[in-house]
Amino acid sequence: AFVVKLLAAKATNAGSSTGLYTVSSPALGAIINNIRLVGAVGSTPTINLYYKKSGGNQQKIMKTETLGANIEALVVKPELTLGLGDAVEASTSVAMDCVISGVEQQ
Repeated sequence: AFVVKLLAAKATNAGSSTGLYTVSSPALGAIINNIRLVGAVGSTPTINLYYKKSGGNQQKIMKTETLGANIEALVVKPELTLGLGDAVEASTSVAMDCVISGVEQQ
C-alpha cells in the first residue's frame, strides 16, 4: 500500500550537509513529490540538494542555487523515487526550514 504523508519537517545545518529524509523500515520505498526550503528573513542562502543511494555516495540533484532575500525554494520536478535506505540531503549556507512530502510504500 502507498501512504500519502509528510515525510520530513526539519531545519538544515548552516554550512554543512544535513540528512533531510531517509527511507527506513517498515517502508519499502518512497516517492518525494516536493521539497520546500525556506530561509530566514533577509538572508540570501545558497542550496545544494543531493540523492544518496543506500551505502553509496552523494549525487547532486540540484545545482547550487542562490536565492534572493525572503524567497523560498520549491523543488517539485520531477518526483524522486527512493528505495529502502536511500536518502535526500542538503547543504545550505544558512539554516533553513525544510518540509518534504510524498508517499511511502508500506
